[in-house]
Amino acid sequence: IALDLISRIPNLRLEDWDVIWRALINRSYTYRVIGIMEDNVISVENAKYILNFLTDTVPELIELSMERYSRDHALTIVIKVIAEHPELSHEALMFTEGFLNARANNYKKTFSKRDLKYEKENVAKILSAIYGVDSGDSGSKTKRRIIELLELHFNFVEDDGEYLNTAPLEAYQLLLSWLQEDFYGRIKHVEEILVSDFNESKYYKRGFDGWELMGGMESGFSKHYTIHDRGFVKYILTPAFEQAYQDDKDGFWKFVITNVLSTSVEQVSAVKPDFMSRAAIPIIIEEYLNGKNEKQAFEILTSFLRMNKGIPDRSRLIFQYFRDMRNIEKDKQWKITKSHLDMSESKLPPSTFVEDVVMKLAVTGDVEALEYVESWMNNPNYIDTTNRFHFYADTVIARLLDSSNDLAKQKGIHFLKLYLTPSGKWEDGDNTRTWDISPLLVKTFFIDRDELAKIIYGLYDSQKKLTKNRQLVITSILSDQEINDSGDVQFLFSEIVQPIIFKKLDGNIENIVKKFSSHHAREQFLKFAEKLMEAKKFKQGMDLVHIFMKDPNPSLKNEPDDPEGTFNYHQKIIDGNEEIVISTVRGWIPFVLRRAIRVEASKYLDEVIIINEKLLSDENYYVRFQALILLSDLARNRHTVVPPERKERFMSLESAKRIEDMAFNFLENEENRPYKPLMERVLYCF
Repeated sequence: IALDLISRIPNLRLEDWDVIWRALINRSYTYRVIGIMEDNVISVENAKYILNFLTDTVPELIELSMERYSRDHALTIVIKVIAEHPELSHEALMFTEGFLNARANNYKKTFSKRDLKYEKENVAKILSAIYGVDSGDSGSKTKRRIIELLELHFNFVEDDGEYLNTAPLEAYQLLLSWLQEDFYGRIKHVEEILVSDFNESKYYKRGFDGWELMGGMESGFSKHYTIHDRGFVKYILTPAFEQAYQDDKDGFWKFVITNVLSTSVEQVSAVKPDFMSRAAIPIIIEEYLNGKNEKQAFEILTSFLRMNKGIPDRSRLIFQYFRDMRNIEKDKQWKITKSHLDMSESKLPPSTFVEDVVMKLAVTGDVEALEYVESWMNNPNYIDTTNRFHFYADTVIARLLDSSNDLAKQKGIHFLKLYLTPSGKWEDGDNTRTWDISPLLVKTFFIDRDELAKIIYGLYDSQKKLTKNRQLVITSILSDQEINDSGDVQFLFSEIVQPIIFKKLDGNIENIVKKFSSHHAREQFLKFAEKLMEAKKFKQGMDLVHIFMKDPNPSLKNEPDDPEGTFNYHQKIIDGNEEIVISTVRGWIPFVLRRAIRVEASKYLDEVIIINEKLLSDENYYVRFQALILLSDLARNRHTVVPPERKERFMSLESAKRIEDMAFNFLENEENRPYKPLMERVLYCF
C-alpha cells in the first residue's frame, strides 16, 4: 500500500524516499521498487539518483537469486537512463564496472550455474550505449576502459556454430567498432585478447599454440550443408578485414601477407594463429577473382588446401564461399576446384562443399564437371551410403535430372542406371533409401519415359527373387502423386503393369506373390488401379482388382515384418478399435472400387457389387470394415437418377435391392455382432 501511494506522488523525488528503497531492494518488493524508479527516469535528478542507488546496491542485485527478472529489469533502466541523459554516461560506467566486478569471471563461462545470457546481453548494451556517447573521440579514456572491461569479463572464443551462447552479439559488435576505428593500430591487441581467452580455457592447459582443438560445426538442412567458424571470426575479424580491404586494397594486401597469413602447418603459432588466416579467406578469394594479385592469391589458396589441418578446415570454408558466390568466372572457379580435386588420393570430392561447386557446373552441362561426377559414380566408395562425408548419390542424380540442360539430364539418367545395379548399396538394410530413389524414377519418367521403362525392366529381370527394396523401387512409380495425367497413366499400364503382371506373371496371384513377396509392393498395384479408375480406364482397373482379390494379404496373423502386430488391423477390430486407415492389399480394393461408383462406369456396377459382397464375408475383419465403407457409398446412391433429365436410374432396382439385402445380411450375421466397429460402420448404410 505504501509503495502504491508513493508511486502516485506528482513530481516524485526518488532521493526523498531513499530509506524506503534501501529497505526493500533485497526483499520481495524488489521488482516494484525498480518499476517505480523506471517510471521516474525522465528527471535528470532522479536518473542520477537511480544510477548512484544501483551502484550502491550491486551486492543486493547480485544476490537476487530468485529475482533474476528484477536484476535484468534494473539493467534495462540503466540503458534507458543513458538514452535520456547521455551526460550521465560516466555514472553509468561506474555502475557497470561495479556490477561486472561483482560477477567476477562468471561471464567467461559458457554455461554457468545461473542462466546469465540475458543479463550479459543487457550489460553489453549498456557498454555499447556508453561507447556511443563518446563516438566522436576514438581515443577517449572511457572507450579504453570499456574495452578493458570486455577483455576482463567476456569470453570471445567459446562461441562456435550458428548461435552465440557465451558472449552476446552486442559485445562482438562493440569490439568490432573499436577495432575499425584504428584497424592497423589495434588488430594486434584484438588478436592478443583472443589468444588470452584461449589460454584461459580449460581445454588449453598446455597453452594455445595457434590451433583450435575443437569446433568447426557443420550442419545440414534439406541437403544443404553449412560449416560455421568461431563467433569472433564471423563477427569481428572478417568484417574488420573486409572494411580495411575496401579502404585500402593495396595496403591491406601487403599487411595481410606480412602479418596475418600462415601458408603451412609449420607457420601456425600463438603469434600467427590459424584463425587469422581463416578470417582473411574472403579477402584472398576476392583478390583471386577480381584483384591485382590473382596469381599470388591462387598460390595462397592452394597452400591452404594442402595444409589439411585446422578446425574448422580451411578448405571447407574456401569452397563454401565459392559455392555461395554468384557470377564467378568459370575458368577461375574450375582452376581452384581442380587443383583441390587433384590433391585427393581417393579421387573423390574431399568435402560436400567441393562436391557442391562441381555440381553447380555439372548441372549447366559442363563436360569436364560431368566427367568428374561420372568418375565418382563409378567408384564404389562414393555410392556407399554409410559415407557421411559427401552427398548421397541419389542427391547428385536428382540435381542433374532437375537441370534445364539436356546433357545433364541424360547423364542423370545414365548415373541412375549405374546406381541401381544388382549389388547396389541402396538395397542394404531398411527401405529408407528406396523412398529417395522413387522421386528419381518420376523425374526420369517426365524426361524420357522409354528410359524409365528400361530401368524398371532392368530391375525386374536382374534377380529371380527380388529383394524387398528392389520390389519397392519397381512399384513406387505406380503410386506417385505427380503422375495423374490420363496419357501418363495409360503408358504405365501398357508399358510396365501389363507386361509384368499380365504377361510375365500370367495374371496369376501365386506368381505375383512369389516375385513381389512384399505386401507393401503389391499394395502399389492397387493404388495404381485407383489411378486407372480416376483416368476412366475402368476395365484395366477392374482387371487388377480381380487378380488381387486372391491376394493372401492381409492374413489373420501378424505379418513377418510386423511381429508385434502393430499393424494387425484384424486384431484391432476384434479389440474394438475402428481403423479408418487404408492399408493391406485386399484392404485397398474397396477404396479402388469406390472410384467406379460413377455414371461413366455404370456398366461395372454389378461387378462392383458382387466383389463387395465377397469382401463383406472376408475372413479378415479389417477387410470387412473397409467393404462396409464401400457398401455405404453404394447404399447412398442406390436410388440416384442420372442428370440432366433425371429419368434414368443410376442402377437397376434389382441392384438396389441387392445392396439393401447385403446390409441387412451383414447386420444379422451372428459372426459380426460381437465387434463394435463393424456394427457401428454398417449403420452408415441405413
